[in-house]
Amino acid sequence: MLGRFEDPDTERAYVEGERLARIPGTRFLAGIGIVTLLSYIGFNPLHFPREGVIAYNLAAGIFIAALVGIIALTFTRFYVERGWIDMLIFTALGVAMIMLIDALGDQAAITGISRFGMAIINLGILMVFASVGFVATTRYYLAWAGIVLVIYLAFLVQADRGIVNKVYTFTNFTTFFTFATFVNWDIDRRARKTFAAGQALDLERRKTEELLFNVLPPEVAARLQAEPPVWLPASTDAASIKIVADSDLPRGAARVVWQGGKLEYDLEEATTAVRSALQTAAVELTATTRIA
Repeated sequence: MLGRFEDPDTERAYVEGERLARIPGTRFLAGIGIVTLLSYIGFNPLHFPREGVIAYNLAAGIFIAALVGIIALTFTRFYVERGWIDMLIFTALGVAMIMLIDALGDQAAITGISRFGMAIINLGILMVFASVGFVATTRYYLAWAGIVLVIYLAFLVQADRGIVNKVYTFTNFTTFFTFATFVNWDIDRRARKTFAAGQALDLERRKTEELLFNVLPPEVAARLQAEPPVWLPASTDAASIKIVADSDLPRGAARVVWQGGKLEYDLEEATTAVRSALQTAAVELTATTRIA
């Protein structure tokens, strides 16, 4: 279900690459959270009593400190290499969120939102944030989300509410839970498929290079490898390549015929086509040599 790579080195390469690639998005989300909390810190004194403002600012301060910590961590290799740090980050955010819920719950008469409503809204927001904040660490997300679900269920059980209210409240929260869990799992699943495809393409590229080095003279192959690729203008014509076996050529050489055309093609299909052409040329060369 989690689709982890069997090879530890491959799994580590995927996790580090994915966490590194998604650092800008993580910083952006943390920045949005900081701006949102600061806006409420400026807004609340206009409506909340002094004790309510102090309680909210304390919780918001802890939350902002955690978000700043996330941004700071993304500038280190520690964040990239240690996926388990997500558990500690979101545990701290969870504690700060509970404090926010408690502070806002005390102001229900002013906000018009009960403590129950605040819990659903704020924990739902935290769940959605966690679904994209746990990067390449679905198993850690599931463990964290399971703990949050148990804590919320315990909160409902001890609450002085009717069974119908509790059932509907729990159903509403589990909707956030299910959505966030699916998002985290699906993002990771798609990223793993893309990484695996890239690995396969890289393997095919190495095989193609090996075949080319076997066919071309060493000095030609070395020159091709050293020269940077030059992209030609795209064309609407179809492109084809043919590798021709010729016994008159020096040993280990072949004649490559490029028949114009567009350069916009699928890399995997192109690699397969080149390999097929090389194999055909090898067979033809062997047959020509035997006849001769």
